[in-house]
Amino acid sequence: MRLSRRVREFEPYRAARHEAARGILLDANENPEGGLHEPPDLAQVLADLGRYPDPANLRVRDAAARALGVPVEAVFAGNGSDEAIDLLLRSLADPGDEVVIAAPTYGMYAVLAALHGLRARVVRLDRDFRLDPEALEGAEDGRASALFLCSPNNPTGNLLGRTRILEAARRFPGAVIVDEAYVEFAEVESLALEAARPGSSLIVLRTLSKAWGMAGLRCGFAVADPGLVEVLQSVKLPYNLSGVASALAARALADPRRLESTVRRNATERARLAEGLRALGLAPLPSAANFLLVPHAGATSIVRRLARERGVVVRDRSNLPGIPAAFRVTVGTAMENDAFLEGLAQCLA
Repeated sequence: MRLSRRVREFEPYRAARHEAARGILLDANENPEGGLHEPPDLAQVLADLGRYPDPANLRVRDAAARALGVPVEAVFAGNGSDEAIDLLLRSLADPGDEVVIAAPTYGMYAVLAALHGLRARVVRLDRDFRLDPEALEGAEDGRASALFLCSPNNPTGNLLGRTRILEAARRFPGAVIVDEAYVEFAEVESLALEAARPGSSLIVLRTLSKAWGMAGLRCGFAVADPGLVEVLQSVKLPYNLSGVASALAARALADPRRLESTVRRNATERARLAEGLRALGLAPLPSAANFLLVPHAGATSIVRRLARERGVVVRDRSNLPGIPAAFRVTVGTAMENDAFLEGLAQCLA
């Protein structure tokens, strides 16, 4: 069977669960307090399984709109924010077009661009992993359909800055897609309201996988010009979210107190984890997310030894643009963080 050239030549994304699924998992930036404390009426949810779910996903879109403070017409709900990225590329770019990616960053932007037959041009963040809007000057020829930014950025953890992102949107000729997967941990104002304005070139991605603690649910959102949301609704699969996922997502979004508790716990444990790393002679990068990036020349060896000898799984982030050698550790529970620091101390010794 002949495969398309795009499929033959692209390099698949390797997710954390491709590498490990057991142990103390501090590799995928998950929320260790995940799950619903007060689930919905499961009897009614299960009774509805004989019917197809709402193809417009209105229940969960309305819940997301309330949580994000934007009109429901400006919210698209998908199977994780990855589906939104895929549909945005399908809707905004033609094969052969260019997308610009501010790197180092999340690898799925480039993977999905390749699958759509798009050319990915990397713009390097500066030495402090900040965005330089002037680096986008070369995109003013109009060939670039989309710019991908991630703030707080994965894997570096820093915010790109509201002013710099808005300046980039002013300069860039195409859509500016801002992935805010970790923004709740940063406790800063989202760009969602800016993205929801009619005619806006900004698109904001949000997810329930991180601070909301629902990674296994696979539910994410794009906030955009309502006209673009209509397009995304038309090109998605008819039933892209199950009725169960929609019901659970809507219930989670209705409980902001739990989110606030998660954010407070993360801030406390992130500071303690960073201090523990510094006590071991390491220099983790400042982070506004739920993980820390730790530069170390022996990062790859440390990651392997932690998993093999201590059952602690962290992510090797070496050989990314501007990152010769580093590992990324998720902020876990106090017990998980202690186990990581103890195992790391032995590896370094």
